[in-house]
Amino acid sequence: MHQISIANIMGMLYYHLIDETMDNPILVSRRQLPLAQLIHSEFIKIYSALFPSPSPFWTYYDKYIGEWAIAVTYENEQHFFQENPVRIGHKAAPVKLSIAAMMLLSNQENLIPQLEEAVDLILITLQMIDDWQDWEKDLLEGSSNCLVSMIQSDLHLSDRRPNVEEIKQAVYVEGCLIRYTDKADALHNTLSNIIPNFHLLYEFHAYLRNQLEEIARKIEQDRSILQRGGLEYLLSQQLTKGK
Repeated sequence: MHQISIANIMGMLYYHLIDETMDNPILVSRRQLPLAQLIHSEFIKIYSALFPSPSPFWTYYDKYIGEWAIAVTYENEQHFFQENPVRIGHKAAPVKLSIAAMMLLSNQENLIPQLEEAVDLILITLQMIDDWQDWEKDLLEGSSNCLVSMIQSDLHLSDRRPNVEEIKQAVYVEGCLIRYTDKADALHNTLSNIIPNFHLLYEFHAYLRNQLEEIARKIEQDRSILQRGGLEYLLSQQLTKGK
């Protein structure tokens, strides 16, 4: 388990560096790619010591790297969130290597398909939270973003992305974050049917879903107060600061 944890950290660092290089090729330091390669070598070295070349682990490795490659290559060309949301989870597909490794070492390979599906669903919701936090940055940079994609679809914008004002109107006036959260809730219901014996994964997703629900609830609360009058809103803000 200790070696798998180290390998997983190495893998996360490697793909983070690669993603940064793809997103900001001009701003990234020249040292970043050599560093990424050194980290990747350590990552492979650890797993090679645990799994010789005939091991099915390397078939899973090829599968997850393929999922990641497709997701990051086409994320700005296709509306994954609307058309094929599992691809959103595949942007972090290599994280599933640690699950495949643990299941193989414990002779429970039969559980891998279930866990793959469960982790993909969790990764979608995790990306949804990141995309809520980063939507302005992603919009400016032209990066893929779940919230932006949903609003673009809602507004039937086929030839352009929504602008900042259209997104703020959708979020703060029209309450679109409620429907955004509903999508995470639907993922949670699906998850409950996949992993009845993996409570920690289910609880982690519940925590992520609740985070989104709390964000949407706070926005709806502020919107309701504003509709009743600006003075009440200012008073509520002062009460909140005083707690």
